Amino acid sequence: MNAPSISERRHIRVIPGEAKETTSTLVTTSRTSHFVDIRIVPLPSPNSVKPANDVDTWLSNAPQPTHMLQLGFAGTSQSTAAITEGGPAHAVWEHWIDSRSDDPPKDQGDMWARPNGDVLETGKSVDKSTGKVVEYEELWGYLGVEKVGGEMKRVSVVMRCEDLEKGIRGLVVRVGGWCQGIVKVKGEVSVERWKYAEKKEKGSGGVRVENDVEEVGRETDLGDWERVIRLGPGALPCSLAFTPAKMKEGDVVKAGDTKWTVIEKHEW
Repeated sequence: MNAPSISERRHIRVIPGEAKETTSTLVTTSRTSHFVDIRIVPLPSPNSVKPANDVDTWLSNAPQPTHMLQLGFAGTSQSTAAITEGGPAHAVWEHWIDSRSDDPPKDQGDMWARPNGDVLETGKSVDKSTGKVVEYEELWGYLGVEKVGGEMKRVSVVMRCEDLEKGIRGLVVRVGGWCQGIVKVKGEVSVERWKYAEKKEKGSGGVRVENDVEEVGRETDLGDWERVIRLGPGALPCSLAFTPAKMKEGDVVKAGDTKWTVIEKHEW
């Protein structure tokens, strides 16, 4: 098992082109390697000079058009250690849910560790605009996993749903102060991303969730959770991951009419 992580893409490069980043791409990964990868093409802020992957600048809590989802997928990953010193590890990501396809191509890459802690992913993929196989590289940085909201330990939570008769699959992964979820219902995809935002004023917190599992009106002196992106009409139980003391592995919760199972809860 691996330590839970939060990774943010710094750039992508289709060789021999230039490295760039025009999305907000974040991956939350649990100890058992369950992950949610959400890639948003954000609306630009006219007064901003910050990078495109700065979610505070680009994203808001208001409903966003679904075309902003460049790609969303979730599942489990496997990693093989480097064979030689200084060589790359090899990673494979299973797309149990994929916003583009019910039968996505194999997703794998070589992971080159950098001295500053970043990881350069290299590999081959199919260019969706041309259908040709191209070489690519993606640079990933890791965000710190922190204790939030008065929690005594760092927390990761995974919730999963599947109803084959209704064509539903969903996965939510919270790691520290970030939580992401994706659900696909008969081909229609909905995603959410939440972050924990420290509030300066006492009692200024409080999550109020519309069309979700429940309405949460709790207050905290340390800050609160903010939904920074929501695309699609589907209900996701992300807000329940914010009170891990009230859940245990094996618990069943509901989002709308769909039952979700807590398959992982880890504190460290």
